[in-house]
Amino acid sequence: MSAPLRLAPPSRALSWSSMSSDGRRRQPPRVRAVWLLCLLLGAALPASVPPLWWRKGRPRKILGSRAEAELLCQLAVLLMPGVPIAEAFRDFPVEKSEAWCSCKLSPDLAAYGVLRATDAALFIEYDGYYRHLEPPGLARDMRKTSALLKFAPAGSIVLRIAHKKRKWRDKSTQVLVDSWCAEHEPSLLKALNQVAASLLHQSRGRLHPTLASRLQAFAAEEGINKDASTHAQEAELVGMSDSSRPNLEEFLCKEVGLNTWQVAKVIAKSPQLRDLSIDENLKPTVDWMKGLGLSQSQVAKVIATCPQVLGYSIEANLKPTVEWIKGLGLSQSQVAKVIATCPQVLGCSIEANLKPTVQWIKGLGLSQSQVAKVIATCPQVLGYSIEANLKPTVKWIKGLGLSQSQVVKVILRRPQVLGLSIEKNLKPAVEWMKGLGMSQCQVGNLIAAFPPVFGLRIDTNLSAKHRLLRQYFTGEHAAQLLAQSPQLWSYRYARLEHRLSVLQSHNRLFQLAGAMTLPLDAFSRRYPGT
Repeated sequence: MSAPLRLAPPSRALSWSSMSSDGRRRQPPRVRAVWLLCLLLGAALPASVPPLWWRKGRPRKILGSRAEAELLCQLAVLLMPGVPIAEAFRDFPVEKSEAWCSCKLSPDLAAYGVLRATDAALFIEYDGYYRHLEPPGLARDMRKTSALLKFAPAGSIVLRIAHKKRKWRDKSTQVLVDSWCAEHEPSLLKALNQVAASLLHQSRGRLHPTLASRLQAFAAEEGINKDASTHAQEAELVGMSDSSRPNLEEFLCKEVGLNTWQVAKVIAKSPQLRDLSIDENLKPTVDWMKGLGLSQSQVAKVIATCPQVLGYSIEANLKPTVEWIKGLGLSQSQVAKVIATCPQVLGCSIEANLKPTVQWIKGLGLSQSQVAKVIATCPQVLGYSIEANLKPTVKWIKGLGLSQSQVVKVILRRPQVLGLSIEKNLKPAVEWMKGLGMSQCQVGNLIAAFPPVFGLRIDTNLSAKHRLLRQYFTGEHAAQLLAQSPQLWSYRYARLEHRLSVLQSHNRLFQLAGAMTLPLDAFSRRYPGT
């Protein structure tokens, strides 16, 4: 903040030139301008007496999360630089109702004197926690917005800050900001600038001119308020009885590379991590995963997806599982890919889960090297239930008329099919193909020749490309063409559309299947003028 203005005493500020012709004292132009500036600034500052709604509230000592504290303490200083930071975090008494079943209303941050409307409130809610994206969280946020606006005077604003866009009908103003790391000033400053810019863009007409000017000036400044940072670090958080959680959040953010939203989700899914030592448990596990060949981003993805991995014993769980997977015939890089793609496998029992699954797959007729290929391609297979997933799916595929060797071929080319739902994925695809006029035998042969067809969506891929073919062929001809050359479904729509048009101009539509395999330059030479 700039130093306060100091006015010189009248005896020193006046000179002979300040006397008017009639002998009365007159202030010099500079002094008059300074006094006018003081009057204008005084009129622009928040009222010395807070509004009634503010005085009904009481400061609270406990904040929601470290991320919330870091952001909102900075905003408290930015919005009301003359008000103690702790005063902006308040609880307000309200009457219980069906819409709000509590006698207390606790906005994450409250501010007064910052909007044009008389006595209006600016409430800020930080919705960075992942539960705000789930239906129950969205519903509660909407109820809270309504309760806040009902409590506050007309012209008040509820500003909701989040990291992901949410679709809802709500009277709040939404602001999207990037995630930031704990105690990382550049990323926090970026988020603050995003809030300031969004407030100016969405609500400039409702902001007090003083705040609008302050927000504009802030966008051009660098650095954050040190007092606010100190207040955020010293704040007591919900669910904290000691200093373990701040250290855990800092470790997950700085050492692992998670953002604040991911950190909150990890701790919510695996609260037991707070009881583990960072130096003795968490850090060695992260280093061990990096030693397998996982990159920093892959380690972050593993922990965000399966945070319980951090609680596994390296010697009793992680090392034996990795060695067993390598023993199947996978290379070190393939093992790293398995862990990065499906970290849940590290929690599977070798004797009760992994070995039986591998033996069952081999029993279908796959060699050891083929089993290794399946696992390297689709490591999720190791986590599928034999009775609930693998057996029913293979039985259903064989029921289409495929031989045992064809089933093996399907699994080798598209092992992901073993994880698809029969009722939601496989049956609908087969019934749709039959609806084109294909016979049961044709569908079976099609699947044996091109198993990836099961991974293609009907609405956005299969149906769209079939409609395109119908523009050039009869319905029966289009169905026969797809039955004989199902790879046509694997090409991009634009490529298929362009080559159909070119082939039609050359009267060579019957060459479509072969023409689709040609590189663009070879296709252009064979069909000139394209």
